[in-house]
Amino acid sequence: MGHRKQQQAEAVFHDLVDQTPDEQNKFFEMACKGDIELRELAEKLLEPSDEVIDRFLQTPAFAPEHRNAVQLQAEHSEKIVWYYSMD
Repeated sequence: MGHRKQQQAEAVFHDLVDQTPDEQNKFFEMACKGDIELRELAEKLLEPSDEVIDRFLQTPAFAPEHRNAVQLQAEHSEKIVWYYSMD
C-alpha cells in the first residue's frame, strides 16, 4: 500500500465521520469511486483497534486530578458548594 493511498483513505475517513450511518454507504460509493482497496482502508479506520478499546476501558471516568475534589465533595456535601468550604 502506498503512502498516497493511505492519505486518500484518511481523507475519506475524515469526511465520512460527518455522515449519518444511513448516508455512509452512499458516501463510500461516491468517495471511493469503485476503488475497493481505498474503501477497505477507509473502513478499517472506522474499526477501533484492540489497543484503543483497552486504553478506553482502562481510563478512569474521572481524571486523577479531579478525583480528590469529587471525593471531598461526597464526604462533606453539606459544607461544600462548588469546592468552597462553608465553615
